[in-house]
Amino acid sequence: MEAVPSGDPHARPSDWLVRDFVVGQREAHDFLPAADPDAPPPEVERPTVLLMGTTGDDVYDWLQAGRALGRVLLRATAAGVAASPLTQALDWPATRTRMQQRLALVGHPQFLLRMGYPKDDQGAVSGRRPVEDVLRFEPASG
Repeated sequence: MEAVPSGDPHARPSDWLVRDFVVGQREAHDFLPAADPDAPPPEVERPTVLLMGTTGDDVYDWLQAGRALGRVLLRATAAGVAASPLTQALDWPATRTRMQQRLALVGHPQFLLRMGYPKDDQGAVSGRRPVEDVLRFEPASG
């Protein structure tokens, strides 16, 4: 499984916009989805989008939000849920303010995550090497 899918995200049936990380690097035929009028409609992705926020917006709140994010990601991974951050938009104060106003948020938005179950039965898979390849356990000599 690749971290950044090479296929055209516009050809992916999803109700959430997916960022195109390899725009301009695909061959022309990859941009045209197979158009078979007799084919059944594809199953549409319906990811959950999670917005995490804090009551305040200072360094302590950012630290607490990061700790909470770590716990959420660990629990999601243990449950086989894939997560991808969509936080770039929140890097801009104007976007954060607009989100606060439009969603009538009481606090300050800190993280935006797209979460869902992968299509296959592999669970949430990363391109990382197995733990055994990078960490060795040896008994302590006493």
